[in-house]
Amino acid sequence: FSLARKMRPRALLIHGESDNNTPVYISVVLKQIWGDSAQLCLIPQADHCFRTVKANQRVADEVTAYITRLFQ
Repeated sequence: FSLARKMRPRALLIHGESDNNTPVYISVVLKQIWGDSAQLCLIPQADHCFRTVKANQRVADEVTAYITRLFQ
């Protein structure tokens, strides 16, 4: 996380809680490092690729809301 500590990006971190590829704690630590410049969205029962319709819809909703807030 040394590189992440040198950055302060505006970021939307979306992570499936059932992700077997990338541990959830990675996104949690990035949110802690980046503070208010990052938003963390954990999606229950979603895997790494958000394979369910419900997970895909949640990702779309979160991204749409995030982009809308950026341009208000």
